[in-house]
Amino acid sequence: MGHRVAGLLAGVWLVLAGSSGFAAAQTDDVGAPEAWIIDTDMGQEDWMALLYALGRSDIDVRAISIVGDGVGRCPGAETMALALVPFATGEDGAIPVACGASSPLDGFHAMPPAWRDAADPKNFDPLPVPSAVADPRGGVDLIIETVRAADEPIGILAIGPLTNIALAFDKAPDIVENVRAVVVMGGAVYASGNVAVPSDDTMPVNTVAEWNMFLDPVAADAVFSSGVTIRLVPLDATNLAPVDGALAGRIFDGIETAPARWAHSVLQGAIASGGFYFWDPLTASVAFDGSVCRFTLLPLRVMAGTAVSGWSYPGTADDFPATNWRGEPRHHLATADAGGLVRDMAKGNWVIVCIEPDVDAFVAGFRASLSAEP
Repeated sequence: MGHRVAGLLAGVWLVLAGSSGFAAAQTDDVGAPEAWIIDTDMGQEDWMALLYALGRSDIDVRAISIVGDGVGRCPGAETMALALVPFATGEDGAIPVACGASSPLDGFHAMPPAWRDAADPKNFDPLPVPSAVADPRGGVDLIIETVRAADEPIGILAIGPLTNIALAFDKAPDIVENVRAVVVMGGAVYASGNVAVPSDDTMPVNTVAEWNMFLDPVAADAVFSSGVTIRLVPLDATNLAPVDGALAGRIFDGIETAPARWAHSVLQGAIASGGFYFWDPLTASVAFDGSVCRFTLLPLRVMAGTAVSGWSYPGTADDFPATNWRGEPRHHLATADAGGLVRDMAKGNWVIVCIEPDVDAFVAGFRASLSAEP
């Protein structure tokens, strides 16, 4: 058995034994806060995950990098993250924030423009305007320099497409050794994918992928193949945590802090429309407390093949650079299976996969974080 597989099996055993190898459940007797970078595409669920992370006294968020090829658009997403930091912590400018990539490494996949418009922070109750400004290094270099500056291996919570992280690992491969693990919200292992737009009959059928993987499967494949430890929270797990009135009530009822009231108001549209899940808050919960989920170890490969022709939203491709991350003409991707996960003993990368979350533990942790006064 290779050292990497043996190490991953040891990690799974620690989780099953009640220790995550990451932050323990929030208590009064924990040691020094655990260091994390949060890489996010700043959709509504990401805002909830940030509030959850920033409200935990045992978590030290060292940097927030924003990937601009998901839901949120930079610079608006950047401003939102800068505003959330003091809103949740009471400290303006306490955490560096920067936008990174705005297009996938290759291909022309993009989030539906209407969905991005609907998630614009201007459509929700405004937060106080922050005085802090974005970090001039940009999201990719912010990741690199934060990892290098960490005295001990640092965790990365990835709740968007993996473009920034792939670029960081490609530019500075030395940092992989100082990354404790990348905890990824993405993919579908046994569950069906969620890449579909019911109101758009031009959208090709892809029944195997989840959106974060679909938007940049080349980046996902690069990160999975980098040698870093991956802990994956796929749709198999998040499908058990729907954004509906019942679960939202369990999380928010009786909590009168400003972050809780604001978060609950932000989710009202999602509760009414249905089809939303606590994708990113659940992933953050699993990242910070491994006892929140039952894990398994699987050899996974990300589908990221190219095609002669492919799909993109009309006009979207015009916003992408003509060349991919390698300086080659941008390829079309095999849209029908792009971003899908294949269990492959020969070519797959061993991944620690959250299969069965403890929703009660997730609710309890989220409530504890939202109950903390900034």
